[in-house]
Amino acid sequence: TSCSTLSSNQRIELADKIALRSNLASFKIQASMFTLFGYYKVTEPSKTSLIYIEGDGLSWIDRWTISTNPTPTNPVALKLASLDSSPNVIYLARPCQYLDLIYEKNCLAKYWTSHQFSKEILDLYHEALDQIKLRFQVNDFHLVGFSGGAAIAVMLTADREDIRSLRTIAGNLDHISLNNFKKMSTLSGSLDTMDYANRTKNIPQVHYFGGKDKIIPSWIAKNYLKTINSNSCTSIIEVTEASHLDGWEEYWTLNQNLPKCFK
Repeated sequence: TSCSTLSSNQRIELADKIALRSNLASFKIQASMFTLFGYYKVTEPSKTSLIYIEGDGLSWIDRWTISTNPTPTNPVALKLASLDSSPNVIYLARPCQYLDLIYEKNCLAKYWTSHQFSKEILDLYHEALDQIKLRFQVNDFHLVGFSGGAAIAVMLTADREDIRSLRTIAGNLDHISLNNFKKMSTLSGSLDTMDYANRTKNIPQVHYFGGKDKIIPSWIAKNYLKTINSNSCTSIIEVTEASHLDGWEEYWTLNQNLPKCFK
C-alpha cells in the first residue's frame, strides 16, 4: 500500500537510482505513436544485446480503479537488468511509463489496460528494436520479459528473425485464460499471446514462475509449454521462494545463463 502512494516523480527517481548503480544511462525512443523510455549500457556493439521488457507497472490502483500513470512502483525488470553482467544491456519500459503524460497525446489508459497487448503496442516494440539496432549498432537480441512484458517478448520472438533466445519471468503468457480464471474483464483490445507461441518453438527459451506467485499461477507456464509441444528448446523452471514481485533478484544474481536447445 505504501508503494502505491509514491508519486510518479518519486517512482522515476527510484528507477534512476537503480539504473545509476549499474551505470545504465537513460534514453528515449520516438516511435510513430508513442515515446518509449529505457535505460542502457552498450560497451561491445558487435555482440548480441540483452533486452529487458518491464511488467505492467501501476496500471490499476485496485480492482476497480485505473491508474492515471502506469510507472512501476517496483520495477522488477529494471532491477534484473541492473544485475546483468552482459556487455550490452537495454531496458525498455512499457508504453507511457516514466513519461510526463501531459505531453504524450496517445497515452490513453486503454494502453495499460484493455489494449496493453494490442497491435499498436506490438508495432511500437518492433519500431523500438529496429531503432536500437541502428542507434547502438547491434545485430540481434536476447529477450527477457517480466509479467506482462513477457507477452510482448513472446510476440516479438514469434515475429522477428533477430531474436536469439527468450526468457520470461512470472510471465502473463495467456491473459485470456488467466482473466477468465480470475473472473476479470478480458483485454478486449489485445492480441492473444498464445496465437504466437508455436512460432517460437525453435528459439531457445526458459519460462520462470514463482512458487509463491499469487498473481500468475503455475499452470499458465505449463499450458504454454503444452501449446508449444514441449520440444528440446523450451523449458519451465519453478523458483520456489519467489512471489510475483519478490525473490527474483536473489535468483537472477546466480542464474543468468542463456537458454539453449538440447537434442
